[in-house]
Amino acid sequence: MQLGEVEVPCHIGPRVGSDMSAYQIANASGVVRNVYDLRGQHVLFHVWASWCAPCLESMPSLKATLDKYSNKPLTVVGLNIDEDRQAAQRVVASHSLTWAQNYLGKESPLARQLAISSVPAYYLIGHDGKLVGSSSNWDQLQQMLESGLEK
Repeated sequence: MQLGEVEVPCHIGPRVGSDMSAYQIANASGVVRNVYDLRGQHVLFHVWASWCAPCLESMPSLKATLDKYSNKPLTVVGLNIDEDRQAAQRVVASHSLTWAQNYLGKESPLARQLAISSVPAYYLIGHDGKLVGSSSNWDQLQQMLESGLEK
């Protein structure tokens, strides 16, 4: 029995060592900047959604880690893919998330550039603007982050 062909669009996101300098994000004041503008700092992209149980479960640990390293050169940017921006904003308020949030929806240029296919997702960019690592597991990314910030 022949089932025919099924086309599956595949997007390849950035790989370890990729230059992330041109990626654009908004800071907490809404000012759009490139990762290049943040050189000298580690940048953590936190991709999440309000309906994602693992996203919500990892937030307390994420917050604790960010508090621990608040004196380090680290910028965190939330990249929310909710279609319902108000649902995302309620989560931000209820979890007291203090880092910048970018409300992308699921079809934004940045979501396509990162090839976001599931949440949560974390991207750690080094002080040189290159991707140090990415993971869908906060514990794995947390180890990379702590290793980079402890140097």
